[in-house]
Amino acid sequence: MSLGFLVLLLLLLPLWVTLPFNRINSRSSRADTPATPPTVGFGQALLFTNNPAGAESFVQIPPSEFLEFPQDFQTIEMWFMIDSLSTWPNSQGLIRQNSVDNTRLTWSISIDPRGYIRYFTNSGSVNELASTSIVSVGTWNHLAISKFNGVIAMYLNGALETSGEFVETIPIWQSYTGIGGGITSDSSNSLNLNGKIDEVRISNIARYESDFNPRYYPFANDSSTMALYHFDNNFTDEANGNNGNPVGIVQFVTSTIPFLPPNTPTPIPLILLNSASGENCNTICANNNLSCLGVGTNPDVANEQSWKFSRGSCTEIPASCTTIMKKGANKYCSTYKVPWTYCKCN
Repeated sequence: MSLGFLVLLLLLLPLWVTLPFNRINSRSSRADTPATPPTVGFGQALLFTNNPAGAESFVQIPPSEFLEFPQDFQTIEMWFMIDSLSTWPNSQGLIRQNSVDNTRLTWSISIDPRGYIRYFTNSGSVNELASTSIVSVGTWNHLAISKFNGVIAMYLNGALETSGEFVETIPIWQSYTGIGGGITSDSSNSLNLNGKIDEVRISNIARYESDFNPRYYPFANDSSTMALYHFDNNFTDEANGNNGNPVGIVQFVTSTIPFLPPNTPTPIPLILLNSASGENCNTICANNNLSCLGVGTNPDVANEQSWKFSRGSCTEIPASCTTIMKKGANKYCSTYKVPWTYCKCN
């Protein structure tokens, strides 16, 4: 081996060692870089900081054909928190809309200086509803205004606060709407919100007609949702793309609404029960501390929420929770001949 070759080998050796090391490090570095974490709970919320002396802030929602629907049935709901009460005679707007010519307030949902929620319409004649409860400062609240059969009802945290018959409908959305308030030019003593808003949903059905338990997880975008704003670092309308635009200083902050994910039913295992003793489904379910819902057959197995036992026959026989089942688990039938009957229990 020549001296020149040895020198060249010694020169290349560090490079040969370093390159793989760099490649390994580079690959490891990418693998160790955490991806953007998924939204947990309610994600973000909007923070509005308004006062009479400062520039007001709100989110402006443009008019939309999706929000101009027959309004015999309708729901507007949101989560909100006020950080302070306003001074008399001013109110804090949660959501409101001006007339097309921007000369008057046509409808609004606001908090008055004492902490009462007020729903107001003014489309020729003034109508107003006021809550019976006072909203606490620094507490998240679920609010729903629901219309059904000519009645407009206000629910605070799932409890009916007040209701009344309104001849007029909730005004159609022909003008810009402000979430967190909005500017009017009629000296209506309506300031914008000093607090937080999250999860605004507008629906073309009456989602609530009696007391209910608010869901402590983000609203779903279903076929009845006309607008849905999660406010998770954006002003996007998840339902129909009628996105909002911030006016003034609107900040995203971590939402502190208590998060309780929806209950996921625990699958009940399928247990083969030999019913040679002649039990019925009422007895079989009761022996497992459950109640019988009915009797099913092979196609019902997929729901994984039933106990099954042998009927000992390949012929489908009508059965109910009280039918005495006989035979053991040794009868053979070809596919889809319904060799089993299932006790549906819960």
